[in-house]
Amino acid sequence: FLYMLGKDTWVEHWPSPAECSSNPSLQVKCRSLDDAANELSINACRQ
Repeated sequence: FLYMLGKDTWVEHWPSPAECSSNPSLQVKCRSLDDAANELSINACRQ
């Protein structure tokens, strides 16, 4: 297995869909996280 998380990985809270829709200040962050997740799922990690 190949793990993307290591001892130097920075991990932050990923807001739930309910948090994203109920908090206008999170909407841009949520959109950015969704875009990044979609990009990774389509194109995978490139080294």
